[in-house]
Amino acid sequence: MHKFTMSRIVAAGLLGLMPTSLSAQDTLRVDQGRIDGSFIESFSVVWRGTPTQADGSVGTSFTVEEEYQVLGEGDDALLKMTQVWNDTLGQPLFVSVRVSNRKSMEYRAFHTGRSPGGIGHLDFDDGFVTGMYAPAPEQPIRSYALQLDERPFASMSGIMVASFPLEENAELVYPGFGWGGMTNPAMSWRTVEVVDREYLTISDGGRMLAWKVRTGNLLFWLSKEAPYFLKAEAVGGNGQRTTFEIVSWTPGAQ
Repeated sequence: MHKFTMSRIVAAGLLGLMPTSLSAQDTLRVDQGRIDGSFIESFSVVWRGTPTQADGSVGTSFTVEEEYQVLGEGDDALLKMTQVWNDTLGQPLFVSVRVSNRKSMEYRAFHTGRSPGGIGHLDFDDGFVTGMYAPAPEQPIRSYALQLDERPFASMSGIMVASFPLEENAELVYPGFGWGGMTNPAMSWRTVEVVDREYLTISDGGRMLAWKVRTGNLLFWLSKEAPYFLKAEAVGGNGQRTTFEIVSWTPGAQ
């Protein structure tokens, strides 16, 4: 087992700073009691990612496997997401785990155990973040300790946003947290914009009315009912995009 000493780093830059257009936005914080993910139950899902180039040509698809586990009961219950990205041949590329409070979606832990970018672990405790990173198992460990001005929401993609108070034309600002690998992990303020509501046909052939939201270069289609996070589209440079659609969804994963 590796032993390491934490060094205290005071986060700077974006920490504690609000967007300049905040007057037209609604700021969310984990301790406001306005976020509620308690409707989320344990499940597993397989996504198919399909890249499309600017000229319309379609690339080879790949899969992403996710398992969500509810641990405990009541307001103290945790939500654990295990995510596996596979290559075009179905072989695992990397694995990550994220843990939050299910109701408030406040970050509790992040772990990546196998990744092209290395291995790492972070723990979150009331705005204080500690952890480690190594480019590979045999490489030296770098330790982290950051005191944040805000308690960040867990980066659980669309299912985190589904817990937000979504309504037509809403624009929400929230504190998120990014894993930086070799660079310092850092908090930043992020924006969610509710674009529209649309009906989607899901994997079992049924139709659901979903909130369509934009955050950064991602579009999510979300519902407060299972399977919660229905579709996503990531927009890249030069007109490229990758669409994520549900291949299979299984309730009650343990």
